[in-house]
Amino acid sequence: MSTLKATNLEHANNTGDPNIQLYADGSTSIKSLNNSAENMLMNGGMIIRQRRYTTPANAPTSFGMTNTGYTLDRWRYWKVTGTGQTDVTQDQTNLPPGFCSSYRAEVVTPTQASGFYEIIGQVIEGWHSAALKWGTAEGLPLTVSFWAMTNVPGKYALWLRNNQASNESQIGYVTTYEIPTADTWTHCTVTIPAPPVTAGVSWSTINAIGIDMGWSLAITDTYHGTADTWQTTNPDGTGIMLGTADCVQNWSQTAGNYFRLTGTVANVGAAPKPFVQPNIEAELLTCQRYYYRTPHAAYILGFAYAGSTALLRIIQMRNPVDMRAVPAVSWTTATGWTGTPANDTNNQFTRIYGTGSSTANGSYVQNIECSAEF
Repeated sequence: MSTLKATNLEHANNTGDPNIQLYADGSTSIKSLNNSAENMLMNGGMIIRQRRYTTPANAPTSFGMTNTGYTLDRWRYWKVTGTGQTDVTQDQTNLPPGFCSSYRAEVVTPTQASGFYEIIGQVIEGWHSAALKWGTAEGLPLTVSFWAMTNVPGKYALWLRNNQASNESQIGYVTTYEIPTADTWTHCTVTIPAPPVTAGVSWSTINAIGIDMGWSLAITDTYHGTADTWQTTNPDGTGIMLGTADCVQNWSQTAGNYFRLTGTVANVGAAPKPFVQPNIEAELLTCQRYYYRTPHAAYILGFAYAGSTALLRIIQMRNPVDMRAVPAVSWTTATGWTGTPANDTNNQFTRIYGTGSSTANGSYVQNIECSAEF
């Protein structure tokens, strides 16, 4: 029996990344094949933004972040203990070759108090991180690679944790990377070893939080720890480290400071795998498993049916995809109802119902949002 040994398999006329890449650890990367072992991070090219900008109110051009919240799809901005504002935008200018968009955070109103942190991050669902086999003796390393740019060069931190139920111990890891030159894109790679098997610590492999991951922009000493070591903490999460003492400390203190991120990949194994631009339609559906909204200014109409004087109205629509969990449902306007309508929703359908205020008029709600995010 003979063995063929090769690193890449590709078409004779291929001018891009190899069609198939073979890695020393036995893993394989197939171009255009989307699976979670290749990249657990969603919307890593920052091309999907369903949520509307919020700032300024009359003609929004950014997310004005004064607290924690979601911005571009699947990406959350963490901010605590401060009164300042950081604007988040989908920046599509001056990008690394082959990229279409980036996540941009820029300080508008400076702040940085004791116990402060400012972070870009994403929660990886347990279904997608299960291939790491963390929590078992067969656990595999995780490699995270990405493009980053800032006007404040220096050392920055990337961290992750399991973030399990409040009655369980948590475990976390912080590592660092360098952005050596201001206003210049840098491709960064970090590899994180599998965590030790620890009593009382578990890693979800279902539709719960698998891995909580973040890029720290500003971290005060409350959250400083030792780099490149796994640390267990109290059940409430206190003690999880988000940075190190030698990382950039003053990013949030000057208006105009910015940080950009794109091309994020989190893959199984000790070697980085290339970022593959996803099919945009498929990426949108992937994101809509966690959040979707009806188009701006759209009116979703219900109907009335005879039921003596009840005038029951029902609006029901099929969610674009089965959502991760039963979503929280909200809307901006409800007209033609007696009081506020209720919702009876599952992860497949969204249903809003109530009684109508008149037999002559229909009832509707405007701008429905469904969120099954963490």
